[in-house]
Amino acid sequence: MTKTLLVIALVGLSFVAFTAAQESELRQQAKERDVTVQIMGAYEPATFDMLVKEADTVVIGRPMRGRTFLAGEQIVTHYDVRVDQVIRRTQPPGIARGDVLVVRRVGGAMVLEGHNVVGHENDFPQFTIDDTYVLFLQRVESREYYWVAYGPQGAFHVDADSVRQVSEVFGSWNRERGRVSLRDLIAEVSAVSKQP
Repeated sequence: MTKTLLVIALVGLSFVAFTAAQESELRQQAKERDVTVQIMGAYEPATFDMLVKEADTVVIGRPMRGRTFLAGEQIVTHYDVRVDQVIRRTQPPGIARGDVLVVRRVGGAMVLEGHNVVGHENDFPQFTIDDTYVLFLQRVESREYYWVAYGPQGAFHVDADSVRQVSEVFGSWNRERGRVSLRDLIAEVSAVSKQP
């Protein structure tokens, strides 16, 4: 079976993934074959201080499931993320352990017109279900979901004994610090939060 590759560019949080003509082309191609969409994200490089200060909420959580769909003119996935710990929050004030937040990501995998359509965002692989992440989140005004602040720079994967920033292109946090424990990351968020 042949695959088609489309390349889509997006900048910051103003995602302009497809025009209406591109969506129509995607649907047409999906009628005939599997399609892979390469989504080129372009984010401003962010320091750790920027992540902490600009995030509405910083949580440790586990994606429980993802639902991929076309939202207007873009492929997106909504992840239900169960909160294991709230590290910092400015809004909304009621988030607590056990809550489920919806985190929106561009890309994902879905069936469209009978074929597989997969959207990959460069430098930001889709979340692994049931893995643990530290997420620096920004609430989308008047919506019930969050974006990850600065894309892959605002997501940190937690394994047994260390935390790794997901971004390998812009992510300088681990390069500057080496191997970091979850406890040390939480302490750094707390220290930055106390700065004026």
